[in-house]
Amino acid sequence: MSSADTKAHKTGPARLLTDKDVSALEAFDEGYEAYFGKMIDYLDNFIEQGVKEGRFTEQQAAEDLELALWYGFAYNNLDIYPAYYRSLEIMKPAEKNAKGCGAWYYRYSIALTYCGKPAEAMEYAEKAITEEMTFDIPIAVIGEKKKITKKPTYPWGWLQAAKLRYHFGSTEGALQAIEEGLKLVPEDYEFLTLRREIGLGYTLEQLEYHWIGPEQDKKLQAGLDKDADEKQRSIAGIIKNEEQFNKIKMLFAPQDWEADSPFCHGLIELNNIKFRVMFRMNEAAMSKLNFDWLAAQKDIIAMHYLQRPCGSGICQLVLVVFNLDYSITLVYYDPAKDRHYEISTPKEGALDSPVMLNMEFPDEEIDNNSLN
Repeated sequence: MSSADTKAHKTGPARLLTDKDVSALEAFDEGYEAYFGKMIDYLDNFIEQGVKEGRFTEQQAAEDLELALWYGFAYNNLDIYPAYYRSLEIMKPAEKNAKGCGAWYYRYSIALTYCGKPAEAMEYAEKAITEEMTFDIPIAVIGEKKKITKKPTYPWGWLQAAKLRYHFGSTEGALQAIEEGLKLVPEDYEFLTLRREIGLGYTLEQLEYHWIGPEQDKKLQAGLDKDADEKQRSIAGIIKNEEQFNKIKMLFAPQDWEADSPFCHGLIELNNIKFRVMFRMNEAAMSKLNFDWLAAQKDIIAMHYLQRPCGSGICQLVLVVFNLDYSITLVYYDPAKDRHYEISTPKEGALDSPVMLNMEFPDEEIDNNSLN
């Protein structure tokens, strides 16, 4: 898990989810072995069935605060960039109903952070503190214009605000946020660890290199966690190294560049052959890739991979996909059969390996939707 809060919350009146639905969702949350994918499937099926039966509309579901909280909880805890991106998409429509909900602002801030938008994440982290209230007070009782000031009971907005205040230069403000959080959860492992690491001058990405549970986190810090590489890839998308990013972009000199939507791609030309290059990551993570490795792969593509023999003659390269695990996928087009084929390297693979250079196309055609 990447985010501190581990419980979703009930909201005010006119709930779409029933108590039975909430119990089913909670059953997927088994601590550090939670089934977040199944949680998302349950929510998707619930909305599809509810709309089909006329119990609510798609818009009502999209703007429902409780559904947004569950979706944000599940997607954020998948802890991969595409899931954080999806979290932002699916939570946004419910913002109009998030007044007073610290959990919504916290989870939205977490997703923004891991999508490489720390400045915007800072704004929402502060709102997670100022907007926070408990959910056991019906919104209808409060009224649209009446404001009720309550003592905050939700600690995790303070944790997120502390990290981002520190990142943007306010160590004093960060330490103050930690103290406020510790009042709500005394001796909490995450707050105490954060205070220590701020004293050590850690970067924001280093501050995020943690699991929630002390035992799981100690394994991660000791290099004994099997998911350590995945966590490193996750935090790579937080802060963009502008100098390194510009260097990589100049290497490929793409046209029609589109960034962070959710991935980055553009049209490039090698030896008079044009094809699209895609980085399955955001620009922040792209800036962490090894420049020398990328330059070497570009040269190998130019020498060996622009065209490949196929059953009907010659297939032409139309897409190269670079992944954060340093695997590469190449997609070719066969004009005679109007079909696409792909070949891929393993993780940390190289295009100049004999296996790749001699690899034949698979018999099956790839789904054209996978090219988008």
